[in-house]
Amino acid sequence: FTGFPGTGKTTEIGQFKKRLNDSKDLPTHVVVVNFDDYIDKYAPISITDVVRVIAYCLDREATEMEGKDPDKQSTYRDRFMKFLSDAEIDMSKASLSALGSTVMLEIKNNPTFYRRVDKALSQRFQQFVNEARESMTESVSRLKNAQLAHAQRVVCIADVLEKIAPLRDDDRDSVE
Repeated sequence: FTGFPGTGKTTEIGQFKKRLNDSKDLPTHVVVVNFDDYIDKYAPISITDVVRVIAYCLDREATEMEGKDPDKQSTYRDRFMKFLSDAEIDMSKASLSALGSTVMLEIKNNPTFYRRVDKALSQRFQQFVNEARESMTESVSRLKNAQLAHAQRVVCIADVLEKIAPLRDDDRDSVE
């Protein structure tokens, strides 16, 4: 959905989620990813950002549906942190292990760290995407098997992506 702020896009997504979750013919579990929580909307977005956030949110949802605390236990976050460590991300002020569950917020709020991460992901794009895809597949399987979810189908809905607009003409192609 697109439209001006306040026109009800997120409300429509919530209603759509409820209809899908209440579906009797095909038990469904809907994961709504609010990109506003993970993306700096004043910085150009890349495909690695979208993949990273969706993989992270699917893993978080699966962990919650398994009755565990996603802030204490995260398969994708651990895998992502290992990927960053293997990529030898230069961390002059903090170690990756110290970031722990806040790594996604650090990527959103720290432009210097974001550029380092984005460069590492871009340089190892295919490896990153393969690992993220594997994590998403595992998360979907975990959601289907979780007692709280009871799902045969998992639907992921991205919210707020339409609000991300390029601030410079140079960024228009990558954002679109």
